[in-house]
Amino acid sequence: MKTPDIRKIDFEIPIYWTSEQALAVFELIDDLREKILGYYRLQIHEQMAVDREPDDMQSNITEKDIPF
Repeated sequence: MKTPDIRKIDFEIPIYWTSEQALAVFELIDDLREKILGYYRLQIHEQMAVDREPDDMQSNITEKDIPF
């Protein structure tokens, strides 16, 4: 038996939803996203910038490391 990863939530989207149910869930998630952004916009943008920074190994490359 595989040990569950407690750091994530395993969630499957039912394939039997009606289009109205799918739209309701979509709108709920969209509203939740807007509420979170309304409160955490700056922190989210800052974290996204940090996440997009190159790894330490990539940032330590100098011109002498490039073979051409």
